[in-house]
Amino acid sequence: MLELELIHSMFQLLPQSIKLQSSYKPVRLTTEGLLLPLCSLAGLLFLTVSMIYLYAALNKRKKLLELQNKQYEQLIEYTVIIENLYEDIRNQKHDFLNILFSIKGYVESGQWEEFSSLYRSILDEYGETTPENVLFSLNRIQHPGLKGILGYKLNRAVSLGINVHLNIFTSIEFRDVDPLVLCKIIGVLADNAVEAACDSPEKEIHIAMESDIAHASVIISNTYKEKPDLIQLDKRGYSTKGAKRGVGLYNVKQILSRNPSMLLKTSLENNMFFQELIITR
Repeated sequence: MLELELIHSMFQLLPQSIKLQSSYKPVRLTTEGLLLPLCSLAGLLFLTVSMIYLYAALNKRKKLLELQNKQYEQLIEYTVIIENLYEDIRNQKHDFLNILFSIKGYVESGQWEEFSSLYRSILDEYGETTPENVLFSLNRIQHPGLKGILGYKLNRAVSLGINVHLNIFTSIEFRDVDPLVLCKIIGVLADNAVEAACDSPEKEIHIAMESDIAHASVIISNTYKEKPDLIQLDKRGYSTKGAKRGVGLYNVKQILSRNPSMLLKTSLENNMFFQELIITR
């Protein structure tokens, strides 16, 4: 009897188990389920592209501002150079006007002896100008800025009684060189040469230039009174001219560090100080 009741109970539970099994449905991945991840991925991609574009635009604007600042600084320095040249020309014009008025006074009053004395004084002061061979050699420099600076420096050297020798036998070109950088370096080297030569007993400056397909070089040599220390030469504050000097060659060193195509060699030979600027192409 007990066994029959147990079998009966099992038959009653059987349909419920079948019903539960038949009500189970597997989970299916639908289009609606994929839409949200795809939208998130698209949004992230759009944000990334936008950030890259914004970074590129800001970087381009930064480089443009840096270029404009550099051009502005170059313009200021060119203006200073031109102002110095103009001031020198204006002073010379003022001197010549004074001389002309003096000559006029002596001529109108008939003071010929005084006029003769004035004339000899003028010849002594202005008779020694830049030699013609130097001026002719400057015309071989195919760089207006460098030509102008060297002309001004050499005229000053001659007026100080320095013997100037300029050796340029062929046309000299300085391609792929920042004009302001070249003028800065040569200006410092020429100034140092003039000051050192002026203090020396011999008073000589030699400048030579050459160029070919691979390089161009400028050699500036001068006599000196006190032998310079080549090891200390380009250190800030070192100078054979006394205190508060020694900035020029230090600045040249800083400029050269930013221009790897340029190299400065220094040496001493036969009481001459040599500096050679080599520019590779």
